Amino acid sequence: MESFDFEAFLFEVRRFWWLILLTTIAALGCGYVIHLLAPVEYKSDAKMVVGGKLNIPSASVYNEQAAAADFLGTQAAVMQSRDVRRDADKALRQQGKSPPDKGVELQATYIPKTTVFILEATSTDPDYTRAYLQEAIRAYVDLRKRMRSEQSREAVSALAEEVVRVRGEVDAATRDLNNFQQKISVGSLEDEVTAENAYLASLRKRYADLRLQKSIAVTGAPDPNVAAAAAIQAADNNNLNGVPPDQAGQQLPDQQLFQARQNLTMLEAEKARLLNNLRRDHPKIKQIDLRLRQAQNLVVFLQDQIKHGNTERVESIDREMTALQDEIAQREQKISQLNQNIAEYQTLKDRLASNRETYQRLTNSVQNIDVARQVDQEVINVLESPSAPVPVHTRLLITLAESLAVGLVLGVGATYLFSRLARRFQTIPQVKRTLGLPVFGKILHDGWITRQRTVLDCTRKHIGFAESFRNLRSTLLLLPPKVRDRRCIAVTSAFPNEGKSTIAVNMAIALAASNSRVLLIDADLRRGRLHQLLKVKTGPGFSDLLMRKSSVQQAIHSTRMQNLMLLPSGNRVPNVSEQIFRSDFDRTLDELGQKFDYVILDTPPVLATDDGPTMAAKADWALFVVRLRYSRPRETEKALEELRMRQVEVPGVVVNSVSKRDTGHSYYHYAYSVEDRPFAGMGLPERL
Repeated sequence: MESFDFEAFLFEVRRFWWLILLTTIAALGCGYVIHLLAPVEYKSDAKMVVGGKLNIPSASVYNEQAAAADFLGTQAAVMQSRDVRRDADKALRQQGKSPPDKGVELQATYIPKTTVFILEATSTDPDYTRAYLQEAIRAYVDLRKRMRSEQSREAVSALAEEVVRVRGEVDAATRDLNNFQQKISVGSLEDEVTAENAYLASLRKRYADLRLQKSIAVTGAPDPNVAAAAAIQAADNNNLNGVPPDQAGQQLPDQQLFQARQNLTMLEAEKARLLNNLRRDHPKIKQIDLRLRQAQNLVVFLQDQIKHGNTERVESIDREMTALQDEIAQREQKISQLNQNIAEYQTLKDRLASNRETYQRLTNSVQNIDVARQVDQEVINVLESPSAPVPVHTRLLITLAESLAVGLVLGVGATYLFSRLARRFQTIPQVKRTLGLPVFGKILHDGWITRQRTVLDCTRKHIGFAESFRNLRSTLLLLPPKVRDRRCIAVTSAFPNEGKSTIAVNMAIALAASNSRVLLIDADLRRGRLHQLLKVKTGPGFSDLLMRKSSVQQAIHSTRMQNLMLLPSGNRVPNVSEQIFRSDFDRTLDELGQKFDYVILDTPPVLATDDGPTMAAKADWALFVVRLRYSRPRETEKALEELRMRQVEVPGVVVNSVSKRDTGHSYYHYAYSVEDRPFAGMGLPERL
């Protein structure tokens, strides 16, 4: 599906501007006629002050603005609701008043930053309009009261249900707390935890003492991890040696070992002191050495005695340590259970207190709220009663504005429809996207040039047109070699009046200005006019060459442009296509191609006659011309398909009648202001 081209559509709007104008004028006329035929409408308005607060006996305030995200918009919608309209119509019918045929239009607005509402009623019956507005105000007040009453009942009912639920939670929490207190004596829990912690500390201290004794009994030396505990115990027992005596008052083996080591240390220190003053063979040194050997032997003896003689003592210590470990584990588990009981008791107390607080708050709310009987009647005040109906004078402007909008929409829609039915190329991107071919040149639109003039006649005002062909020439000279070296070029288009002849002659002039020998052949034997543009006589020409009535030298004419020769169309001949096939046209083109650098054929339109594709097939390749806002995409594609069927190569297109904005030549009048005539001095003097 083809995408929507907004830029091309804008060109279509410019093309069918008259259609948009006609539809707009017709719509405005219809709107004015409708206004004249429509009955006069009358409008009545009133103002109300609407608040959102209720007085509560306990001095609390119910604020409806806090409950609604958009209180003002909500109330305006309620004022225009179907219930309000129905109640107002019903009340007036009971009074014997019939509504007008078109009914009544009710509209509610509010003044910004206030709670003042403006209620307007419009209809064709002035008396009914005012009465309807009065009844609409009353119906709104009644509806508001009903809504308040229903909301109040629902609120009280919900509060009552919540009170019952919370009361049940209070009772359940009370029962749970009482049951817990019956199972556990809560008052002595903390004292029991304190006593258990003290007893557990004493057990751990005793366990440390046993570890010290076992270490001494096994290794003969105290465990470094429990040495501090042993020192504290020794201080508590007022025992300077750090080890308590046995039951008989005699020293234990570990005490004897301790004293032996102290004695050994003292002897070593005494020996070190004597060596400072005496020789090693001194009698006192020898006596100290003897005593040292005796002390060392005693330490070794005591260590062996402790290792091999205290097995029963170590086993007794192990049994006592195992019993202590079990006792410590039991006490720790008991303390953990006591802490859990305390935490559970505190949780039950907190839950009961929270439920009681919630129950008390809900009970106070139920006792204080009595919305159904305590609604403040001053919440809604009628600031201005319905005014006397006045004719609506702005209806004409509204009708014309609506008609204008409808007319523009219809005009644009009709433009889009016509543009789809009669499509034209409007932009260069549209040409590229539709044909899938590169654009070799963009020829500037210039109405002055199209009046039987060429670039040889350009002045400073038309410098942009000349630059268009200079750019086209540069593109042709820079094409890939496989295209550039084939210099017999056919210039064609789909339909007449697309500018192919103008492009052919001016492209030939631009190529000749680059010092190339160019032959321009007017191959349109039915409507040839290149001799008029170059101001050359009509014949003999191309037709005479095909009919063998003239030679090549007689048919080729010089022009005002140096290096440019013209082969005009010549005299009119019947059956052009048959004459082309009968003649030796291919050999003639080969001979001309050897004499000139470029041979350019201006062929007839492809879809106009069979001459165009037939002659284009004789050239090396064809340059296709598309004119913006004139060429049709569908016909252009048909013409290209026809050329492809004739094995004509079309490497690119030239877009004609392009605006300055699309060519990029908007500033040529500034950049080349010194160039009065672009191709002046390059041509030959005109023939008389």
